[in-house]
Amino acid sequence: MKHLPMKMADAVVYKIIQKRTEKGYTLEIMADELKISTAAYYKIEKRKTKLSLTRLFQIQQILKVTIGDLFEISKQGGQNTNETLNQIEDLYTDKFKVTNDYITSLKAEIDFLRSQIQESNLKNSTQQRLQKKRMK
Repeated sequence: MKHLPMKMADAVVYKIIQKRTEKGYTLEIMADELKISTAAYYKIEKRKTKLSLTRLFQIQQILKVTIGDLFEISKQGGQNTNETLNQIEDLYTDKFKVTNDYITSLKAEIDFLRSQIQESNLKNSTQQRLQKKRMK
C-alpha cells in the first residue's frame, strides 16, 4: 500500500493534530470514530504508524475539513500546489493499480479452486459409479 512521502506526511499529521485540537476532539474520540484503539490512533499522530490514504480520508471526514486544508493547498494554486496534487494523484494511481492486481490474482485463485473442486467432484462421482457397478 502506498503511503504519503515522509515530509508531506509529517506536515499532514501536524495539520491533523492542529485541526483535531481546534475542534476539541481527543485521541479517544478520533480512535472511536475510526473504530481503532486509542493506542493505534496515537501511533498515527506520533508517526509510528504510516498514514495510508484510506485512513487520511477517514480522518478528513471526521474532522470535516478538506484535503486541501490538510495539505495546505491554497485556492490560488502555484507550483507547490501542483506538485502536491501530482503526488496525491500518483499515490491514487499506484493504489488503484495494486488493488486491481490483487483483485486479478484473487480471481485467478478462485478459478483455480473451482477447477480443483470440480475435479474432485468428478473423481468422487466416478468412484461412486464404479462402486455401484462392483456391487451389482
